[in-house]
Amino acid sequence: RVPATFKTEVREALSVRIQKTNQEGSLEIRVVVNGQEVATRSTIKPFGLVTLTYRSGGAPERPSDRSRR
Repeated sequence: RVPATFKTEVREALSVRIQKTNQEGSLEIRVVVNGQEVATRSTIKPFGLVTLTYRSGGAPERPSDRSRR
């Protein structure tokens, strides 16, 4: 199902690694804490792989840290 949403409770850290199953479209991972987006990674590459690691209690990710599209 696209788009898909997964919810989980994190105490210390979260690591996610997902790969696209086709050439078209995009894939994005977003971490939202208390309604605020604190980390994001994405790709538009064919069969692209996205990896995101987030440590709770850390400073919000700066836009310059995001993966290149």
